[in-house]
Amino acid sequence: MCVALFYFVTASAVFWCAPLTVYSADPAELTKLKEVYELHRGRLFDGIKDLDEKYIAALKRHGEVKTKAGDLESVVAVKNELEAHGDGSKYDENSFRERLSNFEGIRNLQKTYLDARKEIEKANQDKVLELDRLYADQLETLVAELTKSYRIDDAVAVRTELERLGKSGNLSDENAEPMGLPSEEEKEELKARAHVTAKAEVQVYLNGEEIFLRTDNPDDGSGTDGKSRFFDLREGDVILVRARGTAVYRSVALAIELPDKNKVIFFQPDDMKVLGQGKDVDLKEFDAKAVAGKPANHPEKILPDSYWVQRWEDHRLDGGEFLKPDPQGEWVIWGCVLTETILER
Repeated sequence: MCVALFYFVTASAVFWCAPLTVYSADPAELTKLKEVYELHRGRLFDGIKDLDEKYIAALKRHGEVKTKAGDLESVVAVKNELEAHGDGSKYDENSFRERLSNFEGIRNLQKTYLDARKEIEKANQDKVLELDRLYADQLETLVAELTKSYRIDDAVAVRTELERLGKSGNLSDENAEPMGLPSEEEKEELKARAHVTAKAEVQVYLNGEEIFLRTDNPDDGSGTDGKSRFFDLREGDVILVRARGTAVYRSVALAIELPDKNKVIFFQPDDMKVLGQGKDVDLKEFDAKAVAGKPANHPEKILPDSYWVQRWEDHRLDGGEFLKPDPQGEWVIWGCVLTETILER
């Protein structure tokens, strides 16, 4: 990585000394910077390209086995997954998870792909951030140089590229808003209501303050089923869950309804991080930075008995999954920072 970045700096510095001889929509200096940046960024994700090729090959092999066995339904399912995935260039994690197959063989391949892709993305995260910040520094320098030369249109073009980079969400500063992202004052305030159904005791918190649930069904026993009053919600808020289940099939389903947006946020395993254990832990200590800094340890999915499934369906939200609070009998704490992606999906 260090060698690549040194080449990046050297190549761009040399180019700035060269005369401008070719016309393009972008200034030539920016075109060169883009080319080198995209080359190095692409190399970081060669592993994902290889993974896609291996996944497609594995699906085809599985399809051949099922074809020889005369299993038409499995063959059709493999064909559908190959068409949906394509070459992987249009991958979207939420869409991928929504089509997890009911056929065990295909589902195992899908889960293996998801796990492997997350490992690659996690391994590349710091390298991508380093590369993006270096690119941003060079763009800032170029804006200043072009402005001093009174090449205003060219300077504006470079500034536009800098803003685009900021909107990717990769650049941030501990004491400032990421470039191109809304400030706290600009973030849209949403009317929201929480829905919970759990074969467990559950408390829900927003930024460390408890969201009280109205649970008035006397048949629920030690479980939890109900909804909250409406509250205000914004991007960057932290949703926390504290739950304890004593049953083998202990489970929690959580959703946030946004009536003005006519949508519902269903929380999936990867949305929630396991933050710790304890009934007396002060949940105000888990702000967005603390949650983001925790390891990616997620709760498992589980399906409870039909009573609780029916109670969840009674909310008429049409979707969602049950998550398992572990260990059995202990209070466990989960946390999620509400990102733009979660709010818009």
